[in-house]
Amino acid sequence: MRRLIPIRANSKIPAVAWREFLRRDPTEEELATWRRQFPNCNWAAITGIDFVVLDIDARHRGMDSLRGKVLPKTRTVLTWSGGWHFYFALPRGGCRTIPAILPGTDLKGEGGYVLVPPSTIDGHAYELAVDEPIVPMPDWLLRLVAARGRETGSRRSAGEYAGLLQGVGEGSRNDTCVRLAGWLLAHGLDPDATREILVGWGLRCRPPFSAGEVAQCVASIAGADRQQHLDRLRPVEV
Repeated sequence: MRRLIPIRANSKIPAVAWREFLRRDPTEEELATWRRQFPNCNWAAITGIDFVVLDIDARHRGMDSLRGKVLPKTRTVLTWSGGWHFYFALPRGGCRTIPAILPGTDLKGEGGYVLVPPSTIDGHAYELAVDEPIVPMPDWLLRLVAARGRETGSRRSAGEYAGLLQGVGEGSRNDTCVRLAGWLLAHGLDPDATREILVGWGLRCRPPFSAGEVAQCVASIAGADRQQHLDRLRPVEV
């Protein structure tokens, strides 16, 4: 699987400044270095390059959202919490990450990542449940993606970011923290101010996102090449 990045042991937090790998594959030398530096780390695959992942949080009734919807046989991973990752080919024209595309369900696309087997959280491993080729999205999911695109347009509005600042559920906390940190930094806040704002945001999440996890997310974004982040995020309008 392409574009693997190391994740801190027993967490979903990147162990390196990872966002440059949205644009390129890690080199063999980088991968070897990470394996030496982080021998017990988790691993994640960046989404939105070749595939997207429908992330089902069973603890928040994500499976209920799939009632009456047909899922084709595709690569499927059982997550550490008893949820599911269904892998689908990236549709023509790409696909952004869409939190809460259905209740208890996120779509991980451009700018996202998912942990891959044999990563573990609290002793529970991600396991490959269906070892099949990745197939195209089902029609009902393509229609949902198109509908959300019409609702929000191709650019995130200030109102949408304001909504995210109200807090999110467990399955979206890390991705949302990274997104908010990038947005705040791109609009002129320094890392310390960004961290303070997001520590307060973390308390609104369900369950709360700890100050330490927030600090790691902000450091991951701020530690990368700032100009690259500004160039990528400049289309965001407020």
